[in-house]
Amino acid sequence: MDLIAEYLIPSLDQSSCVLVHGDLSTENIIIDQDFNVKAIINLGFAEKIPFQLSACFPNFLTHDFQTPHDQVEVEYGNNTDGHLVCKPKNTPTMRRDRVFYLQCVKELSEGDPMLEEYYQLLASKDEIRRYWWLMAATKLKVHQAMAVCNWLRP
Repeated sequence: MDLIAEYLIPSLDQSSCVLVHGDLSTENIIIDQDFNVKAIINLGFAEKIPFQLSACFPNFLTHDFQTPHDQVEVEYGNNTDGHLVCKPKNTPTMRRDRVFYLQCVKELSEGDPMLEEYYQLLASKDEIRRYWWLMAATKLKVHQAMAVCNWLRP
């Protein structure tokens, strides 16, 4: 509960809610022969959430953990010294791709107040902490894993 005051931004309380796909990947985007987007499909994970909680990198660029075997599904546990077993996906390529994505968002947001606010949230210095707070607030296993590490990301 104490973290809500830290991560929710009161000035954005009146912002619109947005539809978040939840599983946007190349398999769920239909394009024509000229690479124009014709449809977005598979809305099974879509949800309507407050705007300020929507500012996060797409799934393929998130700060999620990977197992030593690079499995997609992650078991959140702890080893004998109390640290999370999994390691963050923070490779040089991932960092480069996040910077590129952020630059694209910045360029596309110019002149649109809502998108500029989205960019500011995504580019903020506490973006990673906000991401983990949101994950912990919405997913029980992540909540349990964050509690194990005293709410500090490994």
